[in-house]
Amino acid sequence: MHPNSPATHGSLIVAGVLLALSHSPLRGETSPTSPQETEGQGPQVDLGHPAHEDEGHADWWHRLQDWTIALLGGVHPHADGHGLEEHLEPFAVTLFSDRTELFAELPPLVLGEASELLVHLTRLTDFKPVTEGEVRVTLSGGGAPDESFASPAPARPGLYRVKVTPAVPGERHVHIALASPDLRDSHDLGLFPVHPDQEAAEATAGAEGPGSGGV
Repeated sequence: MHPNSPATHGSLIVAGVLLALSHSPLRGETSPTSPQETEGQGPQVDLGHPAHEDEGHADWWHRLQDWTIALLGGVHPHADGHGLEEHLEPFAVTLFSDRTELFAELPPLVLGEASELLVHLTRLTDFKPVTEGEVRVTLSGGGAPDESFASPAPARPGLYRVKVTPAVPGERHVHIALASPDLRDSHDLGLFPVHPDQEAAEATAGAEGPGSGGV
């Protein structure tokens, strides 16, 4: 990247803004109490880093980064064209069984590259998020062995983050299964392509979707 190019200038601006934001008090944070204020009051908790941070804090911070980057022209100071999930929209699907509602977001799948699938699960008996159990994503079909990827527990109630790194290209059947102490369920998402490289994924952006599906 040329040092005088607009992209370089944009990267420097974004980096400066994000650096300033990272040193500013965020939601749920307060300044640490000075030693003079705590004398004689017994053990103190450092409020600068709350022991029970808001579960949405990390998502909030990433959204703030995305907003700032978009506002300043979309040039990320640390991304130099790598990472499909940064610029290709995931495919979103909602499915129902007689036990759960599934909402899943699937980024483009690329051979040998890790992608994070977001799996949201809600119980239909009481419409509460699933709070325990393992979620397993299986890629099958195409005359190749099955590939299985799991998340042992939700990142927060109702939300599982499953890292998937396909080892076989071509059309693959995507199946998501939940196994918890009191609930077992599964959803069939149909066929999705595993691209041989990023260029192939970008060439078909916006045209992806399940070839078939069901519950």
